[in-house]
Amino acid sequence: MNKLVKLAAAAMVLVPFQANAQVVNFGGSVTNTCTVTVLSGGTLAPDAGNNNLSSTLTGGSAGTATVASTGPDFTLSVAATSFAGPSAADSTSSTFDVTSGPNSGTGVTSLALTTAGSNDVDVDYYASSAAGFSTGAYTSQATLTCSE
Repeated sequence: MNKLVKLAAAAMVLVPFQANAQVVNFGGSVTNTCTVTVLSGGTLAPDAGNNNLSSTLTGGSAGTATVASTGPDFTLSVAATSFAGPSAADSTSSTFDVTSGPNSGTGVTSLALTTAGSNDVDVDYYASSAAGFSTGAYTSQATLTCSE
């Protein structure tokens, strides 16, 4: 019996060990995203005759935002959501402009974001009234939307 144990032990040493291997798979996908972060609201200022309210007039300031995209081919657009004040209903026209670097001009309501990364944008507002705006506080809101 002792010989049998020694023989079995010797056989175990001589038989090669076989490893068990398995493949681990990994998967994933990349989704392009675009995020708008408002940095500051704007300030409306009147002209001398109170016929215009704008962030571009002396005393006014643009609203600012940062738009970060992880891929190309996004469009940033701006749309008015409200304009309120004592005589806001008398406004004959109102526009928002969105500008970034060299892309600017009156009535620009969208920007093509052709590269991934971060873009700082300014949003300006302009409203006019032939009758003039009455004394009081005015507010306006714009919605910035980033879409593919």
